[in-house]
Amino acid sequence: MKTINFIIIGEPAAAREVATSVLTSRSFRINWTSEFSATAERGSKVGNALAGALAQYYKVGVSVTAGAPGQTVLRVQQLSSGAMGSVVGVIRTKAAFGALRKELEAALTGAGVLVTVSES
Repeated sequence: MKTINFIIIGEPAAAREVATSVLTSRSFRINWTSEFSATAERGSKVGNALAGALAQYYKVGVSVTAGAPGQTVLRVQQLSSGAMGSVVGVIRTKAAFGALRKELEAALTGAGVLVTVSES
């Protein structure tokens, strides 16, 4: 599954705040398992299993780590494929991950802290 690394200027706590803000604005429920590691979910697994692509479930992993001096790495990883929602669910999940990337990139650029973005 895809992973996006955002290299930003500043402290890890600031990256965590931006990630939290963007994810909650997109209706994700965030569970920080440590100070700088979380899973974020949107939708319902049960609803997705029963209604297929009509009730999308989506999960991403978020981690914030120190990078080069004065920089932080914000990593967002796609943790669900959308397969329970059939081919339509897979397509919608890919599109949602792409939209999340664009929104995080725009928020970090707007804050003037984005250095670069890479995807794998």
